[in-house]
Amino acid sequence: GVTGLASNRTATAVTLTLPTAAVSNLVQNILFPWEFYMGGYNTNLATFNATFPSGNYIYNVTATASNQQVTVNLPNYTQPNAPQISNYAAAQAVNPSLPFTLTWNAFNGGGSTDYVEVVVGGTLFETPGFGLTNALHGTATSVTIPAGIMAANSNYLAEVGFYHAVITTNGSTITEAYVASVTSFNIATASSSAPAPVFTNAVLSGGTFGFDILTSTGQTVTVIYTNNLKSASSTWPILLTTNSTVSKFHISDPHSSTNPILFYRARNGS
Repeated sequence: GVTGLASNRTATAVTLTLPTAAVSNLVQNILFPWEFYMGGYNTNLATFNATFPSGNYIYNVTATASNQQVTVNLPNYTQPNAPQISNYAAAQAVNPSLPFTLTWNAFNGGGSTDYVEVVVGGTLFETPGFGLTNALHGTATSVTIPAGIMAANSNYLAEVGFYHAVITTNGSTITEAYVASVTSFNIATASSSAPAPVFTNAVLSGGTFGFDILTSTGQTVTVIYTNNLKSASSTWPILLTTNSTVSKFHISDPHSSTNPILFYRARNGS
């Protein structure tokens, strides 16, 4: 169970009352103090479900100014089937300079109220969460990883998860409860057919930041940017996509005039 507080709130403690009436204390995240969490683990599904059954989970937030109680209902969902990667062999020899479509078996009974999540290399690539734009609903059986996301001759831990989920909001709180099955596996890349783009010659001129990109002549290159490294690279806006006729080209970023901190990535392909 996880509790995330609004940015203008603090708490001294958070407890969780399970449907079994057992009470657990949540632990405050040292790195993200607005987050409190607890977890449980058991290799026996029946035992796990008996400890954490369907029903009402009551979160009690204690704070100096005021307390709050939020109830999250976990429906009696059937455990989803485990995702099985249907093109696993191809995922062991990915050409990173080209888009790669990862495919998996169907989510049995998965529908529009369920969702699928794909994560590659932590935040290197991840699909949006349920309810967000471009989220994968329970009927999805594939996703395309853009070119240039992964490096050549590398291995990445990846996950595909099937989620029976319900999200509720009343304007002041948002709750999510789900039952999920997640498959973890490796994606391996082969040697790229084109060298990765290289940043060089950074310069600040007239209040605008710019740099050169080294690439192969005729290679399509896409440059993306963000001011928040916590965001998934798949959500970074595109600064430029170009098919360069030379091996080095210059970019000036107009966003730098109003953003004191920006981060950039370049990849082969669109």
